[in-house]
Amino acid sequence: QNSNASDRWAAITFALRSFASSTTTRLSMSFDETSWNGTAGEVKDDSAYGLDGVAVGGATTANTTPVSSANPGTCRYGSYSGNGQYVEIANNPAVNISTQLTVTAWIYLKSTPSELQTIVSKDTNYEFHIDNGRHVYWWWNVSSGNQRSITTTNTISLNAWHHIAVTDRKSVVK
Repeated sequence: QNSNASDRWAAITFALRSFASSTTTRLSMSFDETSWNGTAGEVKDDSAYGLDGVAVGGATTANTTPVSSANPGTCRYGSYSGNGQYVEIANNPAVNISTQLTVTAWIYLKSTPSELQTIVSKDTNYEFHIDNGRHVYWWWNVSSGNQRSITTTNTISLNAWHHIAVTDRKSVVK
């Protein structure tokens, strides 16, 4: 894909883990399905929870700009325009994590968003975005009910893959 493509960003993997049970990943999506068409359960969760999702708004998969083109390289990835395209999973208590957690994702940003570009959101629990300055913005609601947020000072460069990880351990965010 080139920088003139209509999709704004892509994600190759997404994982969510609670430190309360650090050996158990709560959600792990590789986005390597051949295609998506809006069918329930089409976006597979590789975790033991099986929280398969659905592509919404025309989100699709691609493999023309892999993280690694070597053999074995990387598989497909999700591609999103930023205009109402996303992957949705049903609400499940397994992803309601209000204490210690890690969220990771590989992302490829093709253009600077004009507003927050959501990478993952659990609405009133936690959110992970790229802002209009191409910074990672993390917001979460801690177990006490207090809200916190951080914004990185480093910017996400365009047209390159980036691995982003946010870890919250006893309210020390890295």
